[in-house]
Amino acid sequence: MTLEEIRIKQGFKQVELAGILRMNQSGLSKLERRSDMYLSMLRSLIQAMGGHLELRAVFPNEIIEIAGLEGSGIISDLRELVHQRCQIQPNPDLEYNDFRLESVDESIATFQKLSNQQFLDVPTRRVAEVLPAGIGTQLPVVILKGSLAWSAQKRLWQFRPSDSGTLRTA
Repeated sequence: MTLEEIRIKQGFKQVELAGILRMNQSGLSKLERRSDMYLSMLRSLIQAMGGHLELRAVFPNEIIEIAGLEGSGIISDLRELVHQRCQIQPNPDLEYNDFRLESVDESIATFQKLSNQQFLDVPTRRVAEVLPAGIGTQLPVVILKGSLAWSAQKRLWQFRPSDSGTLRTA
C-alpha cells in the first residue's frame, strides 16, 4: 500500500494529518509521493495515524525482524526530562539558553523559555538527540535538527527546520 492509501484507509484527510504532523497539506502531499525518506519521517507519519513502524528483512529462506530502529529512544529520553530544566542546541541565545520541557507526545515537545516564559513547540521528529547533564554542561541538552530564531517583530521564539525555509511559531 502507498502512504496515501494507508492514510485514507485509516480515515484521515490529508489536511487533518498534516495538522497533526505540524506541516502544511502540500508538504504532506509531496511526502506521500516520495520514493525515499528517512525512517524517522516514515515513523512519524505512521505514529500520527495511531500505528507503529516495524521493519523486516526478507530473504529467500527467512524473514528477520530488525530491532533497534523503533525510534522510541528519543521520545523516552524526552519524557524523562518533562518538568525539568534543559538547554536547546543549536540556539543563538547562549546567554539565556534555559528551558523547561513542559510536555511531550509522539509528535510535539513543548518547551518553556524560563527567561521570558514563552512557549516553543518543536516536532519530535526534529529532535536529533538528548544528552544528559554531565561534564561540560550542568543541564541536559536537547539537540535539534534545525535551529531557533528570535522574531523581534512577533516577540517570540520560532523553530526553523533544517530542511525547509518555513517557520514554526512558538
